[in-house]
Amino acid sequence: MPYASLKGIESMETLWDQFAPQVTRPGLVVKYNQRFATADRMEWLIDTVVAEPGSAVQGSQHFYIRIKLAKDKLTIRLDSLTDPFKSPGVHAAIAGITAWFLQNVPGATIEKHGISEEFVELLATE
Repeated sequence: MPYASLKGIESMETLWDQFAPQVTRPGLVVKYNQRFATADRMEWLIDTVVAEPGSAVQGSQHFYIRIKLAKDKLTIRLDSLTDPFKSPGVHAAIAGITAWFLQNVPGATIEKHGISEEFVELLATE
């Protein structure tokens, strides 16, 4: 199951307007569409579409990614109401959001993750 848990993030309020993750890989399209948030911006829902022509998943998959901050722990995971096939594109979508937080929040680090090894290099912050 693709997910990531980050620590060292105290607030997401100022990140809302800056949020713009991208994943660019040959043969893979990840599009982050609309975003929804609770009033305090502690929990986000990202409407996501992944297209993987020529893969085991023909066509595209539409699903939601849930981002939740509790204390100083940020969890990025698939929303439980959507259940896409856990394809490389779905892993890439989670990895792209994780990488964005690591690059844009000083002091943020990965506590643990379930991202496919194929996309772990996206998490490198150097």
